[in-house]
Amino acid sequence: MQDLVDAGIALVVFDFDLNIYCKHTGGSVYTPTRDLRTVILSMARDITRSFRLMVPMLHRRGIHVSIGTFGDAIDNSTCGTMTQIGGAPLIRPILRTLLGSEESALIPIFALNPDWRRETVHN
Repeated sequence: MQDLVDAGIALVVFDFDLNIYCKHTGGSVYTPTRDLRTVILSMARDITRSFRLMVPMLHRRGIHVSIGTFGDAIDNSTCGTMTQIGGAPLIRPILRTLLGSEESALIPIFALNPDWRRETVHN
């Protein structure tokens, strides 16, 4: 960790799927609305131990943390008794469950799936 501080690293960005979360969501989860809280708690249990340990250590050393994902909130919807949720509306409650409201609020989430928005990303 000290190597990051010594190198002048100010920000560490984590990808959500298959990085801090040990599975792949495909950009969102589709679940019965009544089970949404259960799904969030279950997903929180599947966040990697490394992430759980690193975030507080990075913050204590003044290094910012962010999450990037192609899971996009634009298509979140509720249809009857089912909810589709992705992006920040999915990730934020998972972070709150893991880290508490105060620490999780320090973590910006950048979520964009250009395919869903029919946009082109220029590098």
